[in-house]
This record gives sequence, C-alpha cells and structure tokens, in this order.
Amino acid sequence: MKELCLAVAAIFVLAINTSAQQRGGDPNRMVERARQSGVTFNEAPTMRMSIFDVVERIGGARAEAILARQLEVTARGAEIVHLDGNLERIAGDKYQEDVLAAVKAVLANPPELDTGMRVDERGTEALWGLLRKYEDNSFVDFAKTMLVDENGRLHRQAREYLQRHLKDDIMPVYQEIYANPNLNDGTRREIAIEAGRRMGENAAANAIVVARFTEAMNSLANPPEQPAEGEGRQRRGDPRADGIGKARYYLERLAQGRDLTAQSIAGRQALLANFRAATADAEVVAMMDKAGERLNTMAADPTKRLPGFSLRSQRQGSQRGGRPSNGKND
Repeated sequence: MKELCLAVAAIFVLAINTSAQQRGGDPNRMVERARQSGVTFNEAPTMRMSIFDVVERIGGARAEAILARQLEVTARGAEIVHLDGNLERIAGDKYQEDVLAAVKAVLANPPELDTGMRVDERGTEALWGLLRKYEDNSFVDFAKTMLVDENGRLHRQAREYLQRHLKDDIMPVYQEIYANPNLNDGTRREIAIEAGRRMGENAAANAIVVARFTEAMNSLANPPEQPAEGEGRQRRGDPRADGIGKARYYLERLAQGRDLTAQSIAGRQALLANFRAATADAEVVAMMDKAGERLNTMAADPTKRLPGFSLRSQRQGSQRGGRPSNGKND
C-alpha cells in the first residue's frame, strides 16, 4: 500500500511539474506539496531529476514506463544523462537505442534553454559522454558539420569524438576545413600541428603541411612593413624570424623520428621536394639541404639509430633520440 501511494505521488508530481514548466508556474511549490504527501528527495541536481530517482526507487513496470516517457519528451541534456542511469539500473541496456536517439536529437538541434542553471550549461556537453559510453559511431557525419563553431574554432567534443572514431582518417576532414578562410588562426595552428605528426604518412596531412609551409614562405618573401600588433620582440627585431622559425620547425620534424619504415621515409623525401618548390630563399634552401642529407642517411638504413638532429648550429646533436620540437613555431 505504501509503495502504491508513493507511486501515485511520484506520478502526480511528474505530471504537475511538467505542467508547471509549460505554464510558467512555480514547480518548487509542487515539490513542497509532494513532500507533505510523503515523497522524499535526494540530492540530484534538479527537482525533476530527484523525482526520476524517486520513481526509480519505487521500481516496477509503471515506474519504468514513466521514466521512458520522460526520455522521449525531455530536451535537456542533463536529464537525458540522468535518465540513462535511472533506466539502466531498472532495465539494463533495454533503452540504449532510445537514449542514443535522444542524445543525437538534442546535439543536432540544441534547445534554447534560459534556465540560468549550471546543470543545463553542462548538460549538452555531457551528451557526448553517452556517445563514448555506448561506443556509438553513427553520429560521425553530423559531428563533421559541428567541428568548427561560429567563431572559427574547433568544437572540442566533436573533435574528440571524430578523433576517437576516425583516427588518422580525420585528416581529410581537417584538410577541408583548413581551406576555410574564416578559420580562427589558433585553430589553423592546431590543425597544422596534428598534420605535422603525420608528415610523409598521410596524404591529407601532407597537403596541410605543404599549405602551411607555403604560407610561411610567401610571408618570408613578402614581409609586412610593420609587424602585426601583439607580435613578439623577435619578430619586431627580425621580420624574417617567423618564416624561418616555421621552416625550421617543419624541416626538423621531417628529419626526425624513431622506428620509421622505408615507406615513411620515402614519403618524407617526397614532401621535402614539395617544400623545395615553395621557396628559393637561400637560408631555407640551406636548411632543406641538411634535412635532405639526414633523410638520405635514414633511407640508407631505416633501422639505424641516429643522434638528434637540429638546424640550430648551437644545438646540433643536443636532442637525444630524434625528439621533435614542441610546435611553438609551427
């Protein structure tokens, strides 16, 4: 009898709460009435989530149906995540597909929630965690459309999701968005770093690196009369510093690495040929010649361990094991 009363009270509160939200009423007053009826609440982030937990504790087919219905109608990411837990504890993986459908619907069309609640701010982001939990890769195509936000920056969760499921095949996606002229400079740099890690081994990565290198060489050949606002002291003192720094970064990475296959080394040699076509600058050509000699040595015996390689004469041989630079000048 007590469970029946609790079930009726929980159903009543869920219905009233939904109605209060739709009509702009005060749901907290409904909670107080529910407490007076004997319903207790835990410390869930919101009142509705507390009610979900009450229904879960009651259990049974009726409780399961109530929670499943709420999963169908809610557009709040935090509630979907919470309901996933409620339903999983009641029914195992029975509602996995329903949860994923709700997740994808909200991610594809995020609702305009102006609740001022932190739980709602974080809720949509938490939905990506459910895609990871269930190892769902069916959202890849839509995630590609979300990869760059309205400010030209990479969407962190979409990026992590795509990297998880596409692995190296994410590079063609990066290549496509790198060509976007509205891309944020910081984002362009992030993509270039990712491409630099795959030089000589991935065609799309090579294309990005060649584009980045060519940009740097064009800037080197035609430096602006005045450095851009905010550029460092080195750039202000030497207008060639940025271009030379980028050239050195890529050429050093090109000529470094452990356990490279003969095919990978050949790919790097081909990439160096593309670099050569981008500039006739004497200083850069001299660095390319040194990188070319190093690659020839690597190609002669890919299994041989070589000392560190640097295009800074004062640091020659100081880097052990062919460790690349940190990407600062990419």
